[in-house]
Amino acid sequence: MKKVLIISNIPSPYRTALFSYLQETQTEYRFQILYTSRKESDRAWTQNTEGLKDTYFQSSRVLSVKGGEIGGTATRFVHIPKGLSGMLTNLDPDVIIGSEYNLSAVQAFLWAKCRGIPYINLTDGTLRSETYIGRIQKLTRKLIISRSDGFLASSTKAKEKLLHWGAAEEKIAVSFLTVPTEPFLEIQRAPEPGRILYVGRISHEKGLDLLVEALAKTQTPCCLRVVGNDVGGEERLVKEKIEALGLGDRVEFLGYREGQALLEEYSRASLLAVPSRSDCFGLILVEAGCAGVPIAASCYADGAYDVIEPGVNGLIADPEKPEEFAACLDALLTQQLPADSMREALGEKFSFRLAAHGYAQALKIVEGGGKHG
Repeated sequence: MKKVLIISNIPSPYRTALFSYLQETQTEYRFQILYTSRKESDRAWTQNTEGLKDTYFQSSRVLSVKGGEIGGTATRFVHIPKGLSGMLTNLDPDVIIGSEYNLSAVQAFLWAKCRGIPYINLTDGTLRSETYIGRIQKLTRKLIISRSDGFLASSTKAKEKLLHWGAAEEKIAVSFLTVPTEPFLEIQRAPEPGRILYVGRISHEKGLDLLVEALAKTQTPCCLRVVGNDVGGEERLVKEKIEALGLGDRVEFLGYREGQALLEEYSRASLLAVPSRSDCFGLILVEAGCAGVPIAASCYADGAYDVIEPGVNGLIADPEKPEEFAACLDALLTQQLPADSMREALGEKFSFRLAAHGYAQALKIVEGGGKHG
């Protein structure tokens, strides 16, 4: 049985759930999971790795760096690995799937190349989300993408990024970034008129301030419910804007929610607003799509192009143009889109079964299987 080592940054709930599914269903391989850190400070998830076998944590120093994203205020986390080569030698993988282009990925890539071990580059990043990367980051992408044996793209836009950097299309498999969809598919919708939902970190790149500006220009009676944790004091800035625009009685901050409390918010929402300045995917798009909630999505949320069929389960607009995004909100609040009609199809498209199929296809590519189906 071949040992496949997946190297990822932190045990995010959606990734750990998929990795557990891979270990349970892809039995021709032994999947080992190596995380470069246990947590990053801007994440409020409840973490649970109990279902994972063969899971390891690397000793790393994690630095937070401001800037380098849309608007220059986002926080980027740099993982500085300690003892990675020794850990790789002890784990002795037959194939490595390395996430992105950080220091751990570069070290693992070089370790694999020196030993003739196939290396698969897994990426969520898109051309838009990586607009402001620096020279060194560009060099690491050029190095890894030019010499990787196969690729896993988490979205259509991530695949476009790989092609832009010179990856051969026949070496790319797609495994959509996803969440356990069943709880959202089972939601019984009871939407309240005019109820707009925002779910996500309250940070500059997520664009809640842009949504507030659009809310002030809507023509339809509506209110906004904000579900998410504050990052870097952005919530205070947004609240100041809300007061300046006279929207204090129309916006409610609920804090971070998960589980049944989050499902209840989706059940009662008229629409989900995703006003991101930059987002390589946006898993809330999958959640809302599977819940049958119409979506007002930013044209900069790259997952929107895989989830939304405009005029059926949502609309895509530019949140940096308040009038345009307000018109999008008004349209969804006044039209009855057949969003429920896409729930089953989205549930299948973003199922763990198809996500795992992408991993299997990537492994077949590096084993010499040629083009994948």
